[in-house]
Amino acid sequence: MTTITLTNEIARQLATASLPIVFVDSEGRKLAQVDQLEPEAAMPQVTPEFLAELQRRFENPGHYSTLQEIKERLGWTDK
Repeated sequence: MTTITLTNEIARQLATASLPIVFVDSEGRKLAQVDQLEPEAAMPQVTPEFLAELQRRFENPGHYSTLQEIKERLGWTDK
């Protein structure tokens, strides 16, 4: 992933922009287009029930498959 730091002015423009957002260079050539913004992931509320569920999952992690097991189940072969 590449991180590009925006100037405060451009960040303000983005905050109020409507979709789609088209990014162009200084000569007007299209560089990218954003059609949809993903909402920020909300942090879950840390309730006693949430902590109990975390503890339950920690104590009983369930079954995990290796990549090789998944490949075999799907009928994939290494070539």
